[in-house]
Amino acid sequence: MQNYRMVRDGKVWAAAGVSAGIDLAFALFGEIAGQEAAEIAQLIIEYDPQPPFNAGHPSKASDTVRTKAKAEMVRLSKNPRNNISVLKILWRNAIDRSRKKNKAARKLAIFYSTERSGEALKEKTQSDQQLSSW
Repeated sequence: MQNYRMVRDGKVWAAAGVSAGIDLAFALFGEIAGQEAAEIAQLIIEYDPQPPFNAGHPSKASDTVRTKAKAEMVRLSKNPRNNISVLKILWRNAIDRSRKKNKAARKLAIFYSTERSGEALKEKTQSDQQLSSW
């Protein structure tokens, strides 16, 4: 398997890492607005990565650095708070979306019930007037 920083498959774009994500953003921006516009944006934010070490990819890192990095990632992944945090964030987002939908539905229901009660009041007034004119 080849190592790519960015992959594009139709409408799906993916990047492997933080700086690759920035590269992907510029590539996408260039696709939308043109290469010159992307280059202008790159210059404005002075994005010119020159990492101080050459270990930003497993193929470039030494065996020692690769082994220690893997051990650190395993250690960090075992922290149960990480898993709980992700679940909490997902749960909160789902609840917030649900509340927003419910709030919009309640506003709509209030609007329609107010509108209908106003129409009913008009109809009652008109029928009362017709009855009194007999």
